[in-house]
Amino acid sequence: MFCKKCGIELDNKVINNEGNIPYCVNCEVLYFPKSNLATIVAITNKEKQVLLLKQNHISEYFVLIAGYYKPGESLEECATREVKEEVGLDINEMSYLSSHYYEKKDALMVAFHGKSNTNCLVLDKTEVDAAKWFSFKEALTKIRSGSIGEKILLEIGETI
Repeated sequence: MFCKKCGIELDNKVINNEGNIPYCVNCEVLYFPKSNLATIVAITNKEKQVLLLKQNHISEYFVLIAGYYKPGESLEECATREVKEEVGLDINEMSYLSSHYYEKKDALMVAFHGKSNTNCLVLDKTEVDAAKWFSFKEALTKIRSGSIGEKILLEIGETI
């Protein structure tokens, strides 16, 4: 690794409980590890149904809406934007649920529960192949077992 400011190769510096951290001796800057940041949203409607998506023939399973954070946004704004972009829904209520590390994408997924007053979907066909409202029980059979999405559905199960 190299320093973003001066370009020299980084050394390691032992920082108390943090361990070895990449360090620029020239700029005296520590480079702590970073992960990608994303939101993932479980959306429910007035009928207590859950919205699931199929995306770009990625898998046989349905998924929750997710997307990467853009600098300058709050996480709530990111979640709201992703929902609007992918399925055209306005979220009238959004609440934080939990966070989950997704190793495959080196991403910290920040989970929200969004509620919508409408069931009318307008899909972004470049990102979403299909979207459908499911009862909570049916949604659990459509999402991959052991996935972050399943964990989030189980988290909201008692609140919807």
